[in-house]
Amino acid sequence: MSLVVPEAHQQFQHILRLLNTNVDGKRKIMYALTEIKGVGRRYSNIVCKKADVDLNKRAGELNSDELERIVTIMQNPTQFKIPTWFLSRQKDIVDGKDYQILSNNVDSKLRDDLERLKKIRAHRGLRHYWGLRVRGQHTKTTGMFLNHIAFQIRSTFSRSSWKDCWCVEEAWLNVYITMYSSPMTTSFYGMVMLCSWMNPTSDATTFKMTT
Repeated sequence: MSLVVPEAHQQFQHILRLLNTNVDGKRKIMYALTEIKGVGRRYSNIVCKKADVDLNKRAGELNSDELERIVTIMQNPTQFKIPTWFLSRQKDIVDGKDYQILSNNVDSKLRDDLERLKKIRAHRGLRHYWGLRVRGQHTKTTGMFLNHIAFQIRSTFSRSSWKDCWCVEEAWLNVYITMYSSPMTTSFYGMVMLCSWMNPTSDATTFKMTT
């Protein structure tokens, strides 16, 4: 179905820039806003209704005032009586307020949460850090690629060498590996595997992995 722009809307914008995101102006405003990270269909629906914007309008037909109202409501939802249970981040651990995380803040908040969980040594944080399943999934028969790498790495070390601080030398890799952490930090399989592609004729290389 083609889009016909009447003469009254000659200022039609095919690409809009909202919250550091390119929004397709040919889509209806409710669905066009979902291109912004952190905005779903339900949230864009209630934002358009609070801003008194016709849901049948295309995004490129909106004027600057309507776009400004939409952005203001998305960034300050509680000031426009949007329920707190509608928001993506409720009772933030830093200030206890309710927010709707949008655009680039989605990745930064996720990174901060994972760093906090890892810092307090929470189980979820450690599982994320080790690259393992977090939500209670079975791991015996799934994730075979990682299990295969883990088996290759661990089979090169004897069980007696698994200590809090150990040093192993493999002649074929010509590598010294020094670890100052628990044995589970061997989730850095990639760094150990990288040793095999280094110059084998050079002196032994020492890797210090700390947490």
